Amino acid sequence: MPLDAICLCGITNELNRDLANSRIDKVQQPEKDEIVLLLRAPQLGNVRLVLSCNANQPRVHLTENQKENPMQAPMFCMLLRKNLQGGRILGLEQPGLERVLLLHISCTNEFGDTVSRKLILEIMGRHSNLILVGEDGRIIDCMRRVDITSSQKRQVLPGLLYHYPPKQDGKIDLTTLKQADIIPLVAEMPPEKQVDKWLVETFEGLSPLVARELVHFAAGEASPRASELTGNAKDKLAYRLHTLQQEILAQILLPYGLFDTKSGLPADFSFLELHQYGAKYTGRFFDTFSQLLDAYYTNKDHAERMNRKINALLKGIVTAYERLERKLGYQEIELSAAKDREKYRIYGELLTSQMHTLEKGQSAATVNNYYTGQEERVPMDIRLSPQQNAAKYFKEYQKHKAAEIFLSKQLAAGQKELAYLESVMDELSRADSDADLKEIHSELVQSGYLQKANTGKKQKPEALKLHPHEYRTTEGLQVLVGRNNLQNDQLTLKTAKKNDLWFHTKGFPGSHTILVTNRDEEPSDRCYTEAAMIAAFHSKAAEGVPTDVDYTRVQHVKKPGSAQPGMVIYDKFYTATVTAQNADIAKLKVRK
Repeated sequence: MPLDAICLCGITNELNRDLANSRIDKVQQPEKDEIVLLLRAPQLGNVRLVLSCNANQPRVHLTENQKENPMQAPMFCMLLRKNLQGGRILGLEQPGLERVLLLHISCTNEFGDTVSRKLILEIMGRHSNLILVGEDGRIIDCMRRVDITSSQKRQVLPGLLYHYPPKQDGKIDLTTLKQADIIPLVAEMPPEKQVDKWLVETFEGLSPLVARELVHFAAGEASPRASELTGNAKDKLAYRLHTLQQEILAQILLPYGLFDTKSGLPADFSFLELHQYGAKYTGRFFDTFSQLLDAYYTNKDHAERMNRKINALLKGIVTAYERLERKLGYQEIELSAAKDREKYRIYGELLTSQMHTLEKGQSAATVNNYYTGQEERVPMDIRLSPQQNAAKYFKEYQKHKAAEIFLSKQLAAGQKELAYLESVMDELSRADSDADLKEIHSELVQSGYLQKANTGKKQKPEALKLHPHEYRTTEGLQVLVGRNNLQNDQLTLKTAKKNDLWFHTKGFPGSHTILVTNRDEEPSDRCYTEAAMIAAFHSKAAEGVPTDVDYTRVQHVKKPGSAQPGMVIYDKFYTATVTAQNADIAKLKVRK
């Protein structure tokens, strides 16, 4: 969820405690909408403070994540360095329950005088902004400039006086109410209104997630209508609103994260324990809001960046795949027509056998078909002589015969290319790091699907830097799995010994999987089964579905000349049917 006002209250209290009197050593801008302050804090030592006005994930927190910075710093970053570097953070302030954070900073100007600056982060979705304000209250500059063409209500431009974003009309600041004020508000809810939506529309700072949780506490479900609430449920809701008010005022906000029970990935976060999702998510408390937000946003940011890069690579592959599919479809139609070529040879022979009865100018000839014993009507070109018509049919026959040979080869090559492209798409679906994508990019360059950067110099293919995935069977034998097609070739054709066992899913794109054997001992049936399950797991086969996996000795696996990366042929193999479960495979994974 977006960082709501009450979570911002929690992080503000926390940062005020930890960053008071911190020195700003460096200012960086790793993303177009994100500033990182490298601070020397008296309580924590050297730390990194993220201030992001990204439209999808605006936020502020300390981070352990270090991003690569551009070679040339953007103009706004240079401005912040000039104004803030070497300064000290005096404190942080959140006005009311607004999603606005002010950093009060004392620094020195170019004349050596001590001046004050405010660095203001506005966390408002696509309207999020980061604004530097001077002592006179005027804007020095901002991350996003907002002129009158963008907003008639509020402009954010250098030289203008800074004003807070306009408040939402009619909303109540929960922290200003007494318990006696809350009870009648809840009692007078519009009957037809969903309670969680009423809470969001009535109180400042309440996000939809928190509103649903408050209602779930009172009514046992997240989105009932007000008319469906019993008197007891309304009393519980009023009580929970009052306790929430006290928690905010007393600064008792607990960083709480939700994780997908199946994948373990961060799913949501809040300042209170969440129960509305049941067993779908697993929750846990964090020591600080910074730890919580860093875990959530680092994973989310990584996933979004990976998706962008994967989609960029996938776009070209899908285009090539669809183009090849259409081409093969046309070739199959042509091949079907070529297989019907015998009629042209027969027509030619029948015309030749009746040549003495035919004349130029006939549109057809009715002749006896000695193959079937019946009369056959053979079309003729009136512009050609009977001999020329017969020669035309023999030529058409030879043309279709040659076409069948050519098209059969083309279709076979096309099917192999389709299989290769499917294997690349499968690699991309399982890529989980920038290094994975870099090697797949290198593979696509070597395969001719992407152009390599023109540096003016001949470049050798980059050596593979990633190690294969490593597993250990229950009995301790090593299992290695290629991450991409280049690594599959390396693993099978160069790394593995000829007596090692090679596994690959039958009928599905997947990784080469090697069970490293001990020459003196034959692996047990359990080792075979676990290696086959690992091969099925690293393929396009679905989890929990019985999958056929071929296996053989490495010495029986060969790479045809001019074959695409990862494409091999093999013989003297056996097939096992296994069912791979993610949880079982995870237990065998070697963690590095």
